[in-house]
Amino acid sequence: MVSEKVTITATQDGFSVTAACYRSTVELAGLSCRIESIWSDRPLVLRLSPCLDGGATAEKVVAARAADGAVELELQGPFNSQVTLEFLEEGVVVRCTIQDGPAWHCLRALKLEGTFAQVRNFDPDLARFDIPRRITLPIQISSALQTHPKFFQLDWGNYMMPPYLLALHGGGQYVGVGLLDVPDCPIPFDGLVSSGGFELRFDYGETAQQGRYSAVPVGIYLGPKDTDILRHYGESVRLRLGSGGGLAAGGRPEWWSGPIYTTWGDQVYRKHYQQGSMTVETASEAFLSAQLVDSALSRLAEEQIFPRTVVLDEGWSVGLGDWQADDAKFGGSLRTYIAAKQQQGRRIVLHFNPFLVAQDGRVAREHPDFLLKDSAVSPKAIHRSGRDYFLFDWSRAECRGKLLEQLAAMLSGDGLNADGIKLSGTKFALPRGSQVSDPSYGRGERYLLAVLRDIHGCVKSVKPDVAVFLNCLNPLLAHYFDIVRAGNTSEVNHDLHVLRAASASWLMGDKPIDTDDWAAYGKVIGMTTFIKVVAGIPNLFSAFFRGDGRVRVGGAAGGHPMQMSAEQYRVVSAAWKIYELFHRAVTDAGCYPGPRNAPGRHGEKLPVAVDRGALNIDYDRMEFSRAGGINSPPFLRTYQGGNVLAAYTGPAIYVASLLEDRCIIDLPMGFDVASIGRIRRGGGSEPVAWRTCLGDRLSFEARSSREDTFYYHIQIRRKKSDGGSL
Repeated sequence: MVSEKVTITATQDGFSVTAACYRSTVELAGLSCRIESIWSDRPLVLRLSPCLDGGATAEKVVAARAADGAVELELQGPFNSQVTLEFLEEGVVVRCTIQDGPAWHCLRALKLEGTFAQVRNFDPDLARFDIPRRITLPIQISSALQTHPKFFQLDWGNYMMPPYLLALHGGGQYVGVGLLDVPDCPIPFDGLVSSGGFELRFDYGETAQQGRYSAVPVGIYLGPKDTDILRHYGESVRLRLGSGGGLAAGGRPEWWSGPIYTTWGDQVYRKHYQQGSMTVETASEAFLSAQLVDSALSRLAEEQIFPRTVVLDEGWSVGLGDWQADDAKFGGSLRTYIAAKQQQGRRIVLHFNPFLVAQDGRVAREHPDFLLKDSAVSPKAIHRSGRDYFLFDWSRAECRGKLLEQLAAMLSGDGLNADGIKLSGTKFALPRGSQVSDPSYGRGERYLLAVLRDIHGCVKSVKPDVAVFLNCLNPLLAHYFDIVRAGNTSEVNHDLHVLRAASASWLMGDKPIDTDDWAAYGKVIGMTTFIKVVAGIPNLFSAFFRGDGRVRVGGAAGGHPMQMSAEQYRVVSAAWKIYELFHRAVTDAGCYPGPRNAPGRHGEKLPVAVDRGALNIDYDRMEFSRAGGINSPPFLRTYQGGNVLAAYTGPAIYVASLLEDRCIIDLPMGFDVASIGRIRRGGGSEPVAWRTCLGDRLSFEARSSREDTFYYHIQIRRKKSDGGSL
């Protein structure tokens, strides 16, 4: 990737410009210059003016405006500073450095000027808002829980950690602004939005560092679509930080992509049944047991649904913050129970909340020095789902050491020997008003970064192929977890599964995506399961229940629990079977961890991209696809409004359908059909008639996977004119 760099230095005599640009020209006339950049064939026009009073405390502002195919920036500020503009293929990076003085003399604001009609956030659901005229509204992005969300916020800090990214739309294009480092302030992305533009404000808080200090670099991106901004930002972060995450040398363990069963839904619903009412989720941890897990896996197996990974959610330990196994729930030994499940070919992931500690628990009584303090130097308390908690102070070495010791015991061969951890509670890491014992550990969001770094280093030193699940869409944190949890989506709006998975694929590259299953709304389980198979790793949060959609305060957002019907089980089993066949083709083709040409199961060369690739969305037809492409399998996609799921594996196509009529799918270029078999659920198959239409389109009569039909097996071959069959 070609980069260009321009440095503007403020001096007593004005500004000096140093350019190291490939195919660029610099014209300096007085206090203005013009740089013809190869970036998107758009010139960068700089308007430079010195600080009026020359004082060291004068505010420095960098303003950017997209107009007439150019980006204009305006710089004002003290004379002892530099602004570096680095031009990349996907955008321009602005970095300000103060040469001598306190940090808060550095870049104070970045202004994006223009005429904009909409603001697009990625929180993580690609929410679009019309910008009110003649009104300026605040907008903030943070991983912390926002008790009073701003106008443009939806989910920020609640269920997923968002990227520090915003896009404005006007004049037929999007202009994006994103941070390229994690700031050490409580609200890392803090700004004002109006129809006339956006102002990003920099809060240095208590940072009073003297001497040289660099502000957080900011990326400015242009594109005709909001997804272009996501892609550009993700690429820009990966370019600066490296790919990150997973196993850099050995690639991704194959088991990370196995279908998942998570116990939390059954825990919550069992509690509801026992109490006879929908209440908050608190105390559902009491309902986790070996009996629940075994009965769930047995029920799923009866319906030909086979999870390869089991997540034991909150409740496997004696309490939040006390990470010793509650062996009584697991026949006397959780370690023995985990070993038995691993002998069956399953992987076990344990829930781990590194921040919350029960106020009435042993740890809070015995180690009050481990607790985060508030401004009054008493333990910081928070209220969560009807219960009060304290918080661990990770900056205290003794507390950190004890928690990491317990975490290592969860994963080591001498301990529980689990295969992964599901991290939760990040929104509670460092609430407003908290006081850490050692500020050098990290302030604001850098405190959370330090915690994730320590956890990741600990688990990977114990077992390199451990999988760390995290509900995060912030690519700046990508080094410190392995699998993206697209968490807490509502199946009432099944678009959220796709949008969160799409955001993750654009921001995180090829990280696996756990599609989650909370709130388990039953009415659209067929379509949502098909979509989730394409979007990421299928997951079930309940083996027995689906929500009825009548949402009440507390409990699952899917509504009151209803027993899953036979039709619902059949649809899930068919979708999971298609995923299994696709997953097997991916593994056989050698698609983990990245692109290569490897022999497939039948000896043919399969040109494959990264095993999952970016998610492609066609909202007009409600069709979604992922991975290489029809002509470069393995490939997954939906057809006909999300009612048909197809996996292209090279020599075969596997199809599941919700329709009771006709399926129409694409054929790879240069191929035709050798045979189609309808695979019955109880075993056996029967031939199916077909015809081709519109060139490379295949049409055949279909029966729904809700009934006796399991799936369709389509054998394909090269057309004779292209050199014979496979």
